[in-house]
Amino acid sequence: MAIKCIAIDLDRTTLDKEGKLSTGNRKALEAVIAAGVPVIVASGRSFTALPKDILSVPGIEYAVTCNGAAMYHLPSGRCLKRFRMSETAVLKVMQIAAAYDVTYEAFIDGVAYAGREYIEDPVRFGAIPEAVSYVQATRTLQDDIVSFIYENKARLDSMDIIVKEERTKEKLWREIQETTDEVYITSSIKQLIEISDKHCGKKSGVAFFLRELHLKREELAAFGDADNDIDMLRYAGCGIAMENASPNCKSAADFVTRHHDKDGLAYGLTEILHLLPDDKQKKKKPEELEKLCPAAKKCGGCRYMGVTYQEQLHKKQKQVERLLGRYGRIKPIVGMENPMHYRNKVHAVFAFDKKQGILSGIYQEGTHQVVPVETCLIENEQADRIIQTVKRLAKSFKYKAYNEDTGYGLLRHVLIRTGYHSKEVMVVLVLSSPILPSKNHFVKELCKLHPEITTIVVNVNDKKTSMVLGDKQQVIYGKGYIEDSLCEKVFKISPKSFYQVNPVQTEKLYGQAISYAGLTGKEVVIDAYCGIGTIGIAASDKAGKVIGVELNTDAVKDAVSNARRNGAKNVDFYQNDAGKFMLQLAAAKEKIDVVFMDPPRSGSSEEFLDAVIALKPSQIVYISCNPETMARDLQYLSKKEKRYKIEALTPFDMFPYTECIEVCGLIRLQQEKRKDCGNKKRK
Repeated sequence: MAIKCIAIDLDRTTLDKEGKLSTGNRKALEAVIAAGVPVIVASGRSFTALPKDILSVPGIEYAVTCNGAAMYHLPSGRCLKRFRMSETAVLKVMQIAAAYDVTYEAFIDGVAYAGREYIEDPVRFGAIPEAVSYVQATRTLQDDIVSFIYENKARLDSMDIIVKEERTKEKLWREIQETTDEVYITSSIKQLIEISDKHCGKKSGVAFFLRELHLKREELAAFGDADNDIDMLRYAGCGIAMENASPNCKSAADFVTRHHDKDGLAYGLTEILHLLPDDKQKKKKPEELEKLCPAAKKCGGCRYMGVTYQEQLHKKQKQVERLLGRYGRIKPIVGMENPMHYRNKVHAVFAFDKKQGILSGIYQEGTHQVVPVETCLIENEQADRIIQTVKRLAKSFKYKAYNEDTGYGLLRHVLIRTGYHSKEVMVVLVLSSPILPSKNHFVKELCKLHPEITTIVVNVNDKKTSMVLGDKQQVIYGKGYIEDSLCEKVFKISPKSFYQVNPVQTEKLYGQAISYAGLTGKEVVIDAYCGIGTIGIAASDKAGKVIGVELNTDAVKDAVSNARRNGAKNVDFYQNDAGKFMLQLAAAKEKIDVVFMDPPRSGSSEEFLDAVIALKPSQIVYISCNPETMARDLQYLSKKEKRYKIEALTPFDMFPYTECIEVCGLIRLQQEKRKDCGNKKRK
């Protein structure tokens, strides 16, 4: 049965600490609303304190607030139904609570009233520090809150009892439950008991709206933080929370309740969109796709152009689960808040056309036909503008575009690298000859039009090859490299340096990899396939010693320079084949605790994995840009050494709008069980 209604609880799977919606969650909400699915907000806070970020999402119709005491129509602010607590229930609860050291909150007509003690120091009563400003901004002060509740006992929507100790809360909770059955009790945060009429609660509120919308409970998908919100498990029913979700939204609820990512809700809503009938899905028409990117059909790079970003994440999640799911649970894919213009490395090839003259663009997939590209949705916009300027200047300086068939022409490629944090810009002109006519005038004109350029390099590629860069290069402006920061470290980036093209996602990826390593400051770490040393240097503050191994000589030189630049004295780099190097360490009985491995798309060789097994590190952190070869390597590793267990796998969307996926995995060596060597009596 299709999902026709969604209820969301305003907890940490929906909002961040400041009560804000992440871009991913907002877009996901807008997508389900656009698909014609009603959205209900379920919140324990008062109506007047509903976050503006929620109220500002067009199309959210209804809200259940004050612990299920009132149901509102959001666009008009009109209360559709209200529950009041019975006077006898209020008196009984307060009579029991009088024996304990507590303070109160009272909710009347959607307004929260609280005592001075709680408003001035909510942290003392179990609220997290980030909630202090929220409490103080949304509570109306009542110095004598007890008298206030007595005077208004017939008007209460609900009330909270706030205690100072968790043990006291549990005792008070049990006593109230044993004494009266007139109240609905929940305890969603530490040291707090929420009390409403027994007919209230999120369950009753959501059920009310289902009746109003003429829907069955099987047609509802509702999400809350099941690990922290007891009422969502105990009372809610109606498909809310993973443990009692209806079958058709169980996987979606699993995303939301088990993973507290800031885009947690978005993952679940993406699943719901995927369950909708095809006629509910809004797909891009060919003419709309043409407007997004004129080169989309010919380029072939952005296979997901015209697909909503949440659907892209859904497809990639499913692909990783299909390839790697047999090795362990796959965590939700880590997406981007802004998946556009993320590439900090932009390459263009030049060609000549009789009608248009010099063209700049990219090769059509599988061919050497140049597709003209002026702007690209995934490339750095500044880099695209510089490429167009180079093309115009080439015409005015009468430079000829290189012809692959004849070998005639000067200008082959241009490569732009930009620093995400530093804002430094490198321009690499790839020529068929080391001589650039009117070089000084060209540089002066280019820098005049783009003063952001910090260095220009001429790279010479005079061979008939599909490789972009040649072996020789000459710096004609600036220092010949740029610097940028990553994970609070500064790295030198040369024309040939391998450096991840998506700096925003790289910081997330490396942060996860270092977290998986579980470093305490004592471990000896190997950074295999280390490149310019990014992962190893980023981890150096938390490790005892880092050894980087890389076959490329230029990369090792940059790595050494980067370690010196960052004052990383506990890092050494070696130019060697990583597998052979590790076998030498194993033969010398060197103890290695952690291996970071970030192989190319082709994955690792069996020889490399055998070397890892020989070293027997307690933990392997595998970063892969190709889940297919990662699956092959994991199978070999687990078959060859059964004590290695894949404990966690997290996908990262490093390349939005393309089919490429990055995965970070933790592989841990299991300790051998000790055998009982005690003497046993023989029968």
